[in-house]
Amino acid sequence: AELTRDDDGGDGLDARTQFNLPTTGEYRVHVRGYAGGTGRYQLVMRNLTPSTGKLGAGAGWVSADQWASFDNSVPTLSDGAHYRDYRIRLDAGQDVVVHMESDAFDSLLAIYSASDTATALATNDDANGLDSALLFRAPHSGEYLIRATQLGHGDGQYRLRVSRLTPY
Repeated sequence: AELTRDDDGGDGLDARTQFNLPTTGEYRVHVRGYAGGTGRYQLVMRNLTPSTGKLGAGAGWVSADQWASFDNSVPTLSDGAHYRDYRIRLDAGQDVVVHMESDAFDSLLAIYSASDTATALATNDDANGLDSALLFRAPHSGEYLIRATQLGHGDGQYRLRVSRLTPY
């Protein structure tokens, strides 16, 4: 199954894609010229590794990996879906990967600027089955909210992982 594709996302006619692999394993990269074109090319792959530990400090800051649950004590959105907001501080241009997984419900992730929770900067549903994942680059330095929520309604446990990406 194709996981990502690009044609002219790099400079000029060059292709460029950035993708977070959903699981550990073996993957193939297929390279071809547009419309059957041939010639020399260079394939560059950069490994990115997640850093560990906290992305911020103080109450309400999300750690790199945590478990939580939705139940009747958790607030709900206008559609009745449970949610929790996690506050993080990011520098401009900083990349983070956010994963939310649950066996109990269909997860949904959104990232907001802490000063504007009306407009999501990024959202994802079903990146890997019913689990959600986001690769997010902070447009400016400041506080952001990661909203962990669900499609539909349901109680149960979920896992939220946040990793800051740093190049090798």
